Formats: sequence, C-alpha cells, structure tokens
Amino acid sequence: MTIPLNEDVAKSLDVGVNVGVNVGVNKLEQTVLEEIIKNPQLSAENLSHLINKSKRTAERYIKSLQTKGYLERIGSDKNGYWKILK
Repeated sequence: MTIPLNEDVAKSLDVGVNVGVNVGVNKLEQTVLEEIIKNPQLSAENLSHLINKSKRTAERYIKSLQTKGYLERIGSDKNGYWKILK
C-alpha cells in the first residue's frame, strides 16, 4: 500500500540534503585558505597557531574545506602539500 505525500511535506523532506556542500566559505575558512596559499606545506598544528585556534579546530576547518571541494591533500601527511581547487 502506498500513501501519497502532500507536496509541501515532500519538499520539506528534500531540504537539507545538500546543506553544507553548496555553502561558500565562512570568514575563518577564508583565513585558513589564505594561510595555506602562503604555505601549502602547513600542518594542522602550525595552522592552529596562525589562526589562534586549537589543533582540532584547524583540522575541522581543513576537513570542511575538503568536503566543500576547496582543498585537496597531495602526498603524505609528512611530505605532502595542500592544493587549492577553487
């Protein structure tokens, strides 16, 4: 048995599917990108000192930028570098 959905209910279910993916960067993410442009070999720990946040926060911003398609890691954690995609 299939129960038809009201159009308003169906639309409300679609909201949020791509939230976060299609959103631009916030001010701190922009700062992270600027620091990585200056030094593509930056580690999360060094970045955390530059933006005055914890290492875990720096890692979260890096992950967010990767998820949004702005950043890609090329090579290993020790000898690699960050590539800006957008």
